[in-house]
Amino acid sequence: MAEEQLYFSIKTKNAETVDKILNREDNIEFDGINVLEDLLIPGQIIFIVLGGDKPAWETGLMGLGVLSKAPYDKGYAGKNFKVQVSIKLLMKHPIKRDDLIPYRDTYGTIGIAPITKWEPNQALSQIPEEKANALFRAMLEIDASIEQDLNNLIGADGMQMVKGPTTMMVEVPTGYGESEKQAVERYIVNMER
Repeated sequence: MAEEQLYFSIKTKNAETVDKILNREDNIEFDGINVLEDLLIPGQIIFIVLGGDKPAWETGLMGLGVLSKAPYDKGYAGKNFKVQVSIKLLMKHPIKRDDLIPYRDTYGTIGIAPITKWEPNQALSQIPEEKANALFRAMLEIDASIEQDLNNLIGADGMQMVKGPTTMMVEVPTGYGESEKQAVERYIVNMER
């Protein structure tokens, strides 16, 4: 069985870093990180999230990068270290948590997707492979212009998984006492009219 791919997200609210991300620069330095150091290896895909309180930019999942330099400058300001990421894919607009509501398999992805419990306030988070694939799918459906860049990052086999079946949540108006099956059948009949 193949070893599970490790994915991460990194969130920044630093204006200079955000400008570099939006300019799709290589080797952008992210600092103030103090978790998951031993898991970070150059070449890993990093989900790029823009944050901040009322910033000049739109917040949310903005794109993907690749870890270009392993943790360095270890131990500054306590346990902190730095990494570098090269931007490989940018969305036309950041994806908000609300945009991911139909994509159930993304739920609970720290700092990106709808949450059902408390999440830690960390700049760096690990993302399980199945959630990463669900995020890739959502990104592709929300902004089809990223397809070639995504293919370049994850390859043909990865794209085949991303474009395969996924669980989508579809809103179906349900009357009081109506079963899910009845509601879906009525919904389909109304759609076909």
